[in-house]
Amino acid sequence: MSDIKEKLKSLGLSVKEVSVYLSLSKMGSGTVMEISYKSGVNRCTIYDILESLNQRGLVSQTYKGKKRIFIVQHPESLNNVPRQALETIGNIMPDLNALYNKATYKPRIEYYEGYDGIVYANDQLLKNTEKEYFYFGSVEEMTRLIGHQYLEAFVKKRVRKGIWSNAIRVRTKDTDHKFMKGTEKNLRRVKYFPKAIKEDVAALYISDRHITIISSFNEGYSIIIESPELIALMKTMWNMMWEMAED
Repeated sequence: MSDIKEKLKSLGLSVKEVSVYLSLSKMGSGTVMEISYKSGVNRCTIYDILESLNQRGLVSQTYKGKKRIFIVQHPESLNNVPRQALETIGNIMPDLNALYNKATYKPRIEYYEGYDGIVYANDQLLKNTEKEYFYFGSVEEMTRLIGHQYLEAFVKKRVRKGIWSNAIRVRTKDTDHKFMKGTEKNLRRVKYFPKAIKEDVAALYISDRHITIISSFNEGYSIIIESPELIALMKTMWNMMWEMAED
């Protein structure tokens, strides 16, 4: 553990930031009081430390009722630090993954409001390691929610990363955008709900690590849920619906 601490400090984290980050990695998530107790860092300073870790992309926050909950992000988020640190990150990644995975029995839930939160949730799909994800949704609603320009740029990034998109969509009167069509070039498979359904529905994405729910334009929120059991259930339901869906 001391070796991990030293290498994390070499990435620019302070002693207290390292202590809080590693404690939260073991916990998965927690309140300020819980994190302070586990890390031994004074509660008076821990808010600033958590804010610093949040800005680095290492932790995020959500609310459970009125309580603010901090959630450790996957160790891969360390790859956002400067390039010269990547060798150090590679050396400590197995140990950090071990800490992180011990806490994964607790479902992790992140909640965001507004356009920026929706874009953030959508961008997490590009971190997919299994190179495919599955979703229910409406192209018209997605376009209305995050815009044609962002959507087209997102598809280009996804294709460059070699990630397939598997879609069960709401059938609309309008023709899908060219980049949203189900083709091998777009790395996309598409089927449609067999019955009519209103267009302003939330989209649900199933990836290797997350269930992501992105609301309709009218409600404007996104939820990221990390729960292996829920992922397995939703993937089973998606596969059943795929068998009944129309080309």
